[in-house]
Amino acid sequence: MDFESLERIGVYALGLVLSREFEWIFREQPIADVGIDGQIELVVDKKVQGKLIAVQVKSGDSYLSNTKEGLVFYGKNKHLDYWLTHSLPVLLVVYTPSDEKLRWIDIRPDNVERTKKHWKVIVPEANVFDKTSLNALLAVFDRAPKSGEYEAATSIARKNQPGAAGHVSTIVNDIAADLQMYKWYSWIEEACGEHIPALHEGFVDGARFARAKLPSWIFPKDDFLDVELSASNMIDKANYAVDLLLQRAEYEPNRKTYSGFHAYKRQYPNPNYAQDNREHVMWAKDFVASIKEFVKSANLFCDIVREQLDPSFLLKMGRLMFSDDMISWSEVPQYTFYERQAILKAKPGQSSNPELLDNENKTRNRLEVDFRLSLKPIMLFNDFVERAFGDGPCTCIYCKENNGSERGYVYQHTFSFETGVVNRRFAITSAGDVLQALRNAWLSYTKNELNATGVLPLDTIREFVKPNLQERLVPLFISSGAVKSIDGDLMLGEPS
Repeated sequence: MDFESLERIGVYALGLVLSREFEWIFREQPIADVGIDGQIELVVDKKVQGKLIAVQVKSGDSYLSNTKEGLVFYGKNKHLDYWLTHSLPVLLVVYTPSDEKLRWIDIRPDNVERTKKHWKVIVPEANVFDKTSLNALLAVFDRAPKSGEYEAATSIARKNQPGAAGHVSTIVNDIAADLQMYKWYSWIEEACGEHIPALHEGFVDGARFARAKLPSWIFPKDDFLDVELSASNMIDKANYAVDLLLQRAEYEPNRKTYSGFHAYKRQYPNPNYAQDNREHVMWAKDFVASIKEFVKSANLFCDIVREQLDPSFLLKMGRLMFSDDMISWSEVPQYTFYERQAILKAKPGQSSNPELLDNENKTRNRLEVDFRLSLKPIMLFNDFVERAFGDGPCTCIYCKENNGSERGYVYQHTFSFETGVVNRRFAITSAGDVLQALRNAWLSYTKNELNATGVLPLDTIREFVKPNLQERLVPLFISSGAVKSIDGDLMLGEPS
């Protein structure tokens, strides 16, 4: 007997018990889902009650381990996360062929336990799926929404709303669609459920579209300011995560994802392997943390929309789940009260006095520049420029064979700065690496994309680079191939 047929036996056994003993309705899930085999609808005196619970069937003696604690089921985090955020109560039903019994447990936060890598739940041996469990199963149905409520909660379509509310609802749904919030489970595991973090191209493109469209969206200020502020915060967090990922991302066309990669492992030999490995791990942790911050911002956005505009918005999932594969843990991250207040705090009105207004503008501009200089992409770019060079002359095989002579080299290897003699670290400073780090910093500082071609705006770049690192900029840009020196100008892209 193969595994698939065994699975079917468990499903058939459940359907038979529901029909014979309970006279309830069992509807198998016709489309592949993340860990849900079907729905059970309550029937009383041959009248359907519109009460639904979801069910997942597992068939095989190996699913239940007989321990001192009792019969224990071990599962994967992605299934648990899905079940705990499902709008319906979820039953786990295990069929054991050795005694031909169905046992069940309803999945709740208070009866499951996370382990280091997975999770477990104790299935009471007495929880046999038959009439002896009638009252316990009815108690599970008591937690289920009515079918009408369920349809309203899980439907993406919105009822027509008049005036400003309808206008803002359209904006909200555009934002949710751009960031793939309706497809949360189809991309969130890509983001932080792998050892090499990844994002689906749909989310990357959606984050960019949302940022580009944000200034054109018109929010009625008086009634929906919190919606606007929470949306803006969420879009910023999404783009920061994208910016961070794209520092080390490669596009995988088969999976349609941008995945962070271990570029330094392709350089052999790489004398800086240990340090490059540490830096990659630090970057991966920063990226996963940025996804967690985005999930916080998404939960705030959903809460505000439900509170002030549409109570059914994303109610199917309630709050969004975050999974960190690095520590095998999942949670529902949210802002603290004070963090929420800081994000939703309206900007104070400006003075009508021209002289005071001018001073306010100067102060605001100075604070804005200070703020932009503290943004992580700018700090990362400064760190990148500093790490781009190792101490001492180049020790590659070519420089050793030529006793340090670089005659005939296309790009320079060894440099003499005021701080001493250094060498460019090839493994982390390809033209793509340099340009990606520069584009992220440029976007954060200027709020505009860096032109792909034309003269390199070196003066503006120097504004967000530390003074002690500025002498490294031109050598780094030229020796990496990120720019070309043509008639005294540093040119991006191919010359026209």
